[in-house]
Amino acid sequence: AMPPLIRHQAPDDPAAVYNYYRALGSRSGGLALMPYNTQGWSADLFERLAEVEQIIAIKDPCFDDHPLFRAIQRLGDRFVWIGNKRHDPGVLHFRFQAGIEAFTAGFVNFAPELELELLRHVGRRLPEAQEQIDALIGRVERLEKTMEVRFGNSSTS
Repeated sequence: AMPPLIRHQAPDDPAAVYNYYRALGSRSGGLALMPYNTQGWSADLFERLAEVEQIIAIKDPCFDDHPLFRAIQRLGDRFVWIGNKRHDPGVLHFRFQAGIEAFTAGFVNFAPELELELLRHVGRRLPEAQEQIDALIGRVERLEKTMEVRFGNSSTS
C-alpha cells in the first residue's frame, strides 16, 4: 500500500500519513518501517510518527533541512536519522553535526570506494578531505546530468 502523499511534496494531510504508518505498523508482524523521502514533513509529524513502535528510521532527502533538524533535536535517538548528501562540498559534515547518522547515495553503485571514504571522513570529522571527495563526485554527477540532457536517458532506451 502506498502512503497518502505525493513524492517531493509535503503531505496535504499529515494525520492521514500518521494513520497510514500506524495501520501498517500494527499489521507488520514486527517488521521494521522507515518512511522514505520525507521532505517537507514537519517536526510535529515526526513526533507523531515516534508513537509508531515499528518505525525505526527516517530517511529525508534534506531539500529543506530545518524540519528534519528540528525533529532530531526533539526526538534525539528515537530514530536512526538518514539524510541525503547531495555533493555540495562542505555541506555533508554540517548535516552530521545536526544529527544525521548516515546518508544515501545512488552514486555508490558506480564508485562505492569514494562514497565509503566520504563516510569515513565525515565520521572522523575531517571536513577538508570530505570536501575534496564531494567535489570530485559532484563533477562526475554534473557530467552525467549533462549527458542525459544532450543524449537522453540511456536507461529508458
